[in-house]
Amino acid sequence: MNENKISGITRIKKEKKSGSICQFDRYVPYTPIHEEKYGLGTDVTKGVTLLHDGRFDDVRSCVNRKGFKAMPRFIFFASCDKDQDALMEECRTIAETIENKIFGNDDDVGVVTGYAAGTNCGYIDLVIFDKDLFLDAAEDVLSRFSHAFLLTDSELPEHPVYLCTGKDTDVVRELDSLRRMDAFDAMLSVIEDLDPAEAGRYDIAVRGAAALNGLGEFNTSLDLLYSLIDKGKNDIFWISLSETALEFEKRLKDACELFVKCGVLCGDE
Repeated sequence: MNENKISGITRIKKEKKSGSICQFDRYVPYTPIHEEKYGLGTDVTKGVTLLHDGRFDDVRSCVNRKGFKAMPRFIFFASCDKDQDALMEECRTIAETIENKIFGNDDDVGVVTGYAAGTNCGYIDLVIFDKDLFLDAAEDVLSRFSHAFLLTDSELPEHPVYLCTGKDTDVVRELDSLRRMDAFDAMLSVIEDLDPAEAGRYDIAVRGAAALNGLGEFNTSLDLLYSLIDKGKNDIFWISLSETALEFEKRLKDACELFVKCGVLCGDE
């Protein structure tokens, strides 16, 4: 793939009635932008973007100078262990769909600035001019893909905005990929949007407890875990989550009992 051209998405441009145009056409290799504090973005193996080092500020200052409030963000979704070339192709398809179906209909909404594939997530870089218009259109456009999509930005990546879960999505694999990224808020956002019956499934609910553990909500996690005890008491995943939460809640005797039980079960395997 030519890193200076992404399937026809070759520039960011914003035109006002005066006819002035902001445009960039030099895409650069994707580099992680949250490596020190957050897991999102650190798994990237290939891709190109305009949101790169100083060019991020170039894009923002350019559109702001023309009277628009730019919101540089990225959409991300769990890769579910997909082959990196296949994931990159899917990212390209999603990026072009957003460009054509959302931004192509209204220049005031935003532009796609790049995309990337990672070992745990796929990423679509955007500059959004009108968040409300984008959110109104995103669910309908993205629901055709088999992923749970979230929207974040470079300043608050720990608080993603849930967009939608597409048809035929393997929610458990999505949650596991997000958990490997420490994207615990994202996990909870996906679970909260599910139908109550599906969200209450053991394999999904226990991953919700894992997200709560990751956020330090150990007491809430224990309440959820003990509501699942009938199915979880012989499940090493449930036991390890419960042990961790009990330890942080200073219930060391109960934590030690689960530690011993986990060792017995592991020995039996």
